This record gives sequence, structure tokens and C-alpha cells, in this order.
Amino acid sequence: MAAEVGGDDRQLVTLDMLTAFGGREVRLEVHASLVAKKVFAQRGLLPAGQQPTAAATAV
Repeated sequence: MAAEVGGDDRQLVTLDMLTAFGGREVRLEVHASLVAKKVFAQRGLLPAGQQPTAAATAV
């Protein structure tokens, strides 16, 4: 029986798998960039004018 994996853990597993497979640098870079942008937005760390609306961060 598979265990339920939360969103943050799922992101880490995805990054781990992309790194382990090798040859996936472009996809890894895109995925890591999207995750970083999401985390920065949640913490209010994006540059002025790039802050998302409240609805966009409620995912």
C-alpha cells in the first residue's frame, strides 16, 4: 500500500528523481525555478510588481 505524500515532499522527490536520472538538466532547472518562485511568493520575497494575487498563492 502506497503512503500519501504531501506537496512539499512530492517536490523534493521530484527533484531527487530528476537529479538521480541524469541528462535531465533542463527539466530540473525549470522545475527548481518554479518551486523557488512559489516558495518566494509564499514568503513575500518576490521583487516589487511580481507579487501574485492572494488567489494565485492559495493553491
